[in-house]
Amino acid sequence: MPPHPKHLGAHLGALVKLRKNVPPKMKLTNVQCKNAKPKEKPYKLSAGRGMYLEIMPNGSKYWRMKYRIKADGKLKEKRIAFGVYPEISLKKADEKCTETRKLLDQNL
Repeated sequence: MPPHPKHLGAHLGALVKLRKNVPPKMKLTNVQCKNAKPKEKPYKLSAGRGMYLEIMPNGSKYWRMKYRIKADGKLKEKRIAFGVYPEISLKKADEKCTETRKLLDQNL
């Protein structure tokens, strides 16, 4: 029996907690990566969780991830590179993103 609408929020909250360690669905598809064309200036295609594909004017495509660390009491934004597309696939870049997030969560 479905939950009463009055209790739906609590029910959905429990579902969210259960799925806490499941990475969210990708915003980016392999077809979008493949079809991304260079522009006059570099631009980014977001894949979610701070990861993106940066397309350069010369046509190169780089997997990168933005993250923040606390240093000297301030949050500093950093970037990490995972490699070049298509040598590093969307799936492999996502795996590297997940591994990196785990390490960042452990403050390594």
